[in-house]
Amino acid sequence: MSIEVEVQYRAEGATEWTTQTYAFDGASGDQQGHTRYLTLSSAMRPEVRMRRTTEKFDDSRIYDTVEWQTMRAELSTVESYPVLQRWR
Repeated sequence: MSIEVEVQYRAEGATEWTTQTYAFDGASGDQQGHTRYLTLSSAMRPEVRMRRTTEKFDDSRIYDTVEWQTMRAELSTVESYPVLQRWR
């Protein structure tokens, strides 16, 4: 059993979406959690959306609901603080 989801992002206010597709495999009666990393094409304030692209299975023994739980950003590190150096 495989489920596919499509994640799209764009810079805030832009009109064109960039698409990334992810596949999730595994049959289990338990919930599963997956972490995926998405590298943006440039520094931006993104608008992000997600949708499932595969059909839901018509079997009551298969739990195949897809939920987006959390999104986090990894910001670039500042290497110097020129304003703070003036106060020394």
